[in-house]
Amino acid sequence: MQAKTIVYIGRRPYHKDCTYGTGEWVNGQSKVVDAAIAFKMLRHPDVYQDGGVVADGDVSDPVTTQKKATPEHETEETLGALDAINTMDTDALCSFVAQNFNQKLDRRKSLNNLRLDAENMVHQFGVAS
Repeated sequence: MQAKTIVYIGRRPYHKDCTYGTGEWVNGQSKVVDAAIAFKMLRHPDVYQDGGVVADGDVSDPVTTQKKATPEHETEETLGALDAINTMDTDALCSFVAQNFNQKLDRRKSLNNLRLDAENMVHQFGVAS
């Protein structure tokens, strides 16, 4: 069984791969994955890049080849937006989401659920600059 090194080069600084089951990625990070999975991942050249072939002996335990870095998606803007969300009321949350994400929130939900929805959007899409 052969393995390949794959490098994440996507546009986001932090990426959680659920499609191929390779876990969490930080921009520029490389991991050793099975050759069959690497073949599928390399179909997305804007997200993944080939890092080379690994010898057969190294395949027994595919581990990240780089030290896991702290996710860079936790910028000051993101943290500021999350703090602001925790102090907003229903109307402010709805206008914040409409302005930053072009989506409407269901005003029938409780304030806590609206805050969760807004926080999830901030984590998923980031904050517009």
